[in-house]
Amino acid sequence: MSPKTTTTSLALLAITLALTLSSAHAHCPASTIPDILKYYGLPPSIFPGNVQSFSCDLVNKNSIRLTINLLGECTVVNELGAIQNVLKCSEKISAVLSHNKLTEVKGVTVQLYVKLLPWVDAAPFGPLMTITGAEASHGPLNLKLFKFISDQGESPAFPYILFPNQAPKCTHLAFYDTVVANTNTNLPFNPFLVA
Repeated sequence: MSPKTTTTSLALLAITLALTLSSAHAHCPASTIPDILKYYGLPPSIFPGNVQSFSCDLVNKNSIRLTINLLGECTVVNELGAIQNVLKCSEKISAVLSHNKLTEVKGVTVQLYVKLLPWVDAAPFGPLMTITGAEASHGPLNLKLFKFISDQGESPAFPYILFPNQAPKCTHLAFYDTVVANTNTNLPFNPFLVA
């Protein structure tokens, strides 16, 4: 190949890549997942932060389907007192976003664990829950609340202000289901994990 042909081929490849990448975000109302969630009135920290790529597809004029490809399966463990909340995300998760609402959530489960004694590993408490949706509402004194919906029912409504502004970090605990982690540390509470 001549240098001119090579240069032209590389330029066309660069243009093709740029168009492909920009079309994946064409229907996204913002350039980051936390900003997209904020745009729809949702807490910015409800999805984990180890994102490889994401795309938005228009569902209708008021909704998009957000598809997130993580760097691998993700486990987020948070504690509040004796309760451990273990959120597991598949490598690919998705949800339909509309104002103050998530529906058709795919790839997210939550298991609650109770740790009654510091020297005893936490034990599962209740059934494994598959998250299917979430929604915001307003409570007394116009306090914004947020609750999650699972195949086992609805979570309590949590004050929106309890959600951190940062996406939670993933912990890769391959054997969490069979050997429960005993960290003896309190992690920041994320109400998303109490569904």
